[in-house]
Amino acid sequence: MAFDLPQAPARANFPGGDAYAAQVLERSRLAAANHGLHYHPDIPYDDATGCRLDLYAPKGGREGLPCLIFVHGGAFSLGCKEWMGFMAPAVTATPALFISISYRLAPGHVYPAAVRDVAAAVDWAWRNVTAYGGDPERLFLGGHSAGGHLASLVALDRRWLDERGLPARVLKGALPISGLYDLDYDGGSAIGAAALAIRRRFIPDDADVPTACPIRHVGPQAPPFYLGAGEHDLGALAAEALAMQDLLRQAGVAAAAEVYAGHDHFAASSRCVDEGHPWIARARAFLRSGSPM
Repeated sequence: MAFDLPQAPARANFPGGDAYAAQVLERSRLAAANHGLHYHPDIPYDDATGCRLDLYAPKGGREGLPCLIFVHGGAFSLGCKEWMGFMAPAVTATPALFISISYRLAPGHVYPAAVRDVAAAVDWAWRNVTAYGGDPERLFLGGHSAGGHLASLVALDRRWLDERGLPARVLKGALPISGLYDLDYDGGSAIGAAALAIRRRFIPDDADVPTACPIRHVGPQAPPFYLGAGEHDLGALAAEALAMQDLLRQAGVAAAAEVYAGHDHFAASSRCVDEGHPWIARARAFLRSGSPM
């Protein structure tokens, strides 16, 4: 759909979500019109599902560039790939390719549909980024919120990429922002009850929850991770990012986590590519070197 919309196609269900959606969509429109970028909208990456991606590349005919594939948030049931385009100018200045993907949404498509979609997008990138100046040996995967969960799960649980026949080390890094790593909610508080309702829209069978938790798949097979979260993020997401960092390091994986002072859940995403922000500085260095440290 690539901005052919009268309004934002989905509304977030947390305070500040509507404003976030409107702001990032408008900034993404500007990014798509940026004359310093090649913008390739609505590329089909899986004919079976109809899922599409938007690819942004720096001008200048470069080759061998790293590629960041990014997954939007929206509680697994909202949002669109157009939300994340605002990140493209800052990421492509690395220089790198930036890909924002769509995926099938709950409740119409429940777990593991979206997980398989993200793996399919990685597969497409591995087979096709060379044509856009990218290096298939330098693929990175990130996402915000629910997208951070999906990106982390695909990076950690090898079965999803194995289904696509991809190499064991096809991903050189993961960059989740405000990701959900432990979905074992008890529902005893207001935020816990909201999180549980979101989870059950996406994962209706509680028996699937353990295998859908990225934190359960941490091991030496993981690629390097850079995890971001807001100081005032939803629930325990900042604490979860720090816990993931510790577990990854214990498994011998290079990992860094950063909690952004004064940021809430939405600012952790919307401000991440602001000039001088720690996320874009660390992300550029990660994409160039392959190390999050």
